[in-house]
Amino acid sequence: MSVPKFATPPPPSFHTVLKTRINDYFKQQGKPSTGNFRLYSKAMFLVVGFLALYVHVIFFTPGWLGYF
Repeated sequence: MSVPKFATPPPPSFHTVLKTRINDYFKQQGKPSTGNFRLYSKAMFLVVGFLALYVHVIFFTPGWLGYF
């Protein structure tokens, strides 16, 4: 039995095309793909805000036992 041969290779997958376009964008713009100060400061702001709200809800909000 012979192995079938195809005339043209299959087109690249969506993931491959997207990844190459994204890498090309970062190269053209000269930006690092890992982020910069703005990204890290936004992440720290969100984490600190989450922790502050969590601590407030856990330790400073009266629970349902306070109503009896």
